[in-house]
Amino acid sequence: MEIDFKRMLYEKFNELGEKIQAREALDLEIAKLHQFVRATLRMLPEKEQDEFEQRIDDLDIRSVGLTDAIKRTLQAAPEDAWISGPALRQRLIEAGFDFSQYTSNPLASIYSVAKRFKPTEVKSDMIEGVRSFRWVGPRKATVARFKSRFRSRFTGEEIPPPPKRLKKE
Repeated sequence: MEIDFKRMLYEKFNELGEKIQAREALDLEIAKLHQFVRATLRMLPEKEQDEFEQRIDDLDIRSVGLTDAIKRTLQAAPEDAWISGPALRQRLIEAGFDFSQYTSNPLASIYSVAKRFKPTEVKSDMIEGVRSFRWVGPRKATVARFKSRFRSRFTGEEIPPPPKRLKKE
């Protein structure tokens, strides 16, 4: 019996299309939940918001790849702070990053990813015999999040709620 590769490809393309549509639907649900959680968080007293802000940040780092997780971790470090490879690994683990899909040593994966950043983003150097990294690129995402989170505390202005989206019919 001859294998019909063309038919097999059509079936797999259809299956792939269905999976992509399902992923897009899940992404939309996740975005809606994320927006709801952020909006509801503002209803809590400021002292209680910090706990949930950290949980949101932890969830965000779990849902990104290693490159973005390293980038976010380095950006979140104090400016001019050098972070060793082992310390970077520990920060990622504490933030909830899942290394289970990496078959090699997580530290080797971290070094491999970190050395691919542009020199205008991450500096690398040997400090006390250990490869260390520091973020030197723009910190737009971190600064923007900080400014939006604390804007009302410094300016006294009210933060408007996000605009409502019109549903398409």
